Amino acid sequence: YGSITVKIRNKGPDAYKPEIYGDRIIIERRLSREGVNGYKIKNSSGRVIASNRKELNHILDHMCIQVDNPMNILNQDLARQFISSSTPEEKYNFFLKGTQLSQLNEDLEHVREKIDKIDRIIKLKTEVLPEMKKTIKSVKSECKDMMAIQSLEKTSKELKKQITWAAIEEKENELYEEEENYKKEMKNLNLRVKKLKEIQKKLEPYNEKIKSNHDRIIELKEKYNPINDKKRDIENNLKEIQKKGANLQRENQKMSITMTRLLHQKEEFEEKINDEKKKIENINKGRQEIEIDELNKAINELTNKISEINNDLTNNNKEIMQVKRDKDNYENDYQILENEINVLNRSIHQLESQKKNRVRAFHDRYPEILELIEDYDRKGLWKEGKPIGPFGMHITLKNKKWSTIIETLLKNYVSAMGVFSHDDRKLMQSILNKYKW
Repeated sequence: YGSITVKIRNKGPDAYKPEIYGDRIIIERRLSREGVNGYKIKNSSGRVIASNRKELNHILDHMCIQVDNPMNILNQDLARQFISSSTPEEKYNFFLKGTQLSQLNEDLEHVREKIDKIDRIIKLKTEVLPEMKKTIKSVKSECKDMMAIQSLEKTSKELKKQITWAAIEEKENELYEEEENYKKEMKNLNLRVKKLKEIQKKLEPYNEKIKSNHDRIIELKEKYNPINDKKRDIENNLKEIQKKGANLQRENQKMSITMTRLLHQKEEFEEKINDEKKKIENINKGRQEIEIDELNKAINELTNKISEINNDLTNNNKEIMQVKRDKDNYENDYQILENEINVLNRSIHQLESQKKNRVRAFHDRYPEILELIEDYDRKGLWKEGKPIGPFGMHITLKNKKWSTIIETLLKNYVSAMGVFSHDDRKLMQSILNKYKW
């Protein structure tokens, strides 16, 4: 390759970035055989400041240097030679280049092309302008609709929040009312229990009276039994009298009268018994029974109310049990997570320990084993020399993508040690046995 170096004076009030380039700008252009070239723009001390053509153009424009103007390199001899040997066309071209008219013409052509291009674009834009206006109008309408939708969505969100809070407030009020009702029911229950006790206390005399009537019935039944016995005796006597014959008619008449009297007496006793039974039935079906029925109704109502409250308590207990089960499940999940965290912490601790001491990656006790090997070496206990290892410390991978394959193939060897004799092997085995490996 070849290189061309140009040094430009950079002094005076029109100097280009003197704080960066100093009093001299060095421009070096390198040309290679392959056609690759480049620029290096250096400051006065030789340090490269830039390497692009853009910075070079800025320098040339600032210092009014026209590289492609032939008048910059034309001296008197060359001018005389050019005038005598050049054609009018060459002279005219030289004039155009020297006065920058050719460059100006090119710039004008470029501007004209730009203007034509802009005119075409304006014409095209003018043609599509009505459609674009319609599109803009449609987009504005859609924007308004979108803004309205966003406003509605915002209003909807606010309404949803209000509905949610209203529902929460309603539930809280219902819960409060339920609590108040529960308190009232508990208070009423206590009053009813108290009233029930009072009613039971009031029933005690009636119960005693019922018991007395029951005893009276038993007593009447006991009195009724002798009458039946007597009736049976009379019937037996009547049968005996009837067997005595016609000759005992007078006696028979007397016995008939006696029998009639006894029968009448029997009827009287039966009437008395029936009257007593009716009295007992009237007693059992009197006011006591009505009051007892009313009390039983009240007791049944209280029992139903107590059953409802017990059902509510049962439901509450079920919810409490469900909460306890959920709590136990959460505690179990927490314990599982805590165990996993402990395992991860142990793994992290082990990895950090391996990071501090690379040998621990092969075995936790390897640092102590190597220290004991060094101690034996200082004492001269190795016959053929200190063991080498672990082998994994002497393996370096050029590409980590093979680490898994190497680890699989050399799994049992990377943590092994190498010895040089059978005696050294026994000594090494004793060290490993000491550390239970």
